Formats: sequence, C-alpha cells, structure tokens
Amino acid sequence: SGLRMVPDLDFYGIMDPEREALSIYNRYSFAFFLFRGDRQTAALRPFDFPSHLVSIHPLNEMMKLRRVRFFVFAEPLSQPAKEGIELRVSFPDNHIWVYQPETVSVPK
Repeated sequence: SGLRMVPDLDFYGIMDPEREALSIYNRYSFAFFLFRGDRQTAALRPFDFPSHLVSIHPLNEMMKLRRVRFFVFAEPLSQPAKEGIELRVSFPDNHIWVYQPETVSVPK
C-alpha cells in the first residue's frame, strides 16, 4: 500500500478558502514547498503524481497561523537577512540548511 501523506486541510483551507484547488491537495500526496519572493501571496499547482507544489514565502501569514518555526532548504539562501530569516544550523554534506525567523534583540 505504501506511504500515505494525509493533507493538512486546515492549512490548505487558509490558502484556498474558496476550495478552487481542492483537487490538487485533497488526496494522498507529497507537498513540495518552494521559496516565493512575495510574502503576501501563495500558490498551489499540480506536479508529477503523487505530488503538488506550494509556492510560499517562509514569513507568509499562513505559515505564522500554522505556527511554522523552522524552514529547511536543500541549498543555502544567498541573502537570508533580506528575507527576514537567519540560518539556524546547516549540514552541507547532506544538503540541509535550516532557517528560522530573525530574532529581535532587545536592548538592555
């Protein structure tokens, strides 16, 4: 029967309140998240079966609503500070770079 990835309908409901893309995500499927430069918008599109693509910025409001705190990339970002995130840990030999929202230092 294989691996089954159940969709997070709460997350997709925020992204697609009119359920126009329901056929893309309402199934067992792998979601591949792509970095999107625009923080305000997100997009869904089908990909090779059994997958779909979610294009979203790590600091998009939808990610905050779902309490996503870490973002994993297969390659390093060239200017993470420009995007409001910072490198937390990396494993270059394994192609893993973990980022989180920039921390704000509070003056003493």
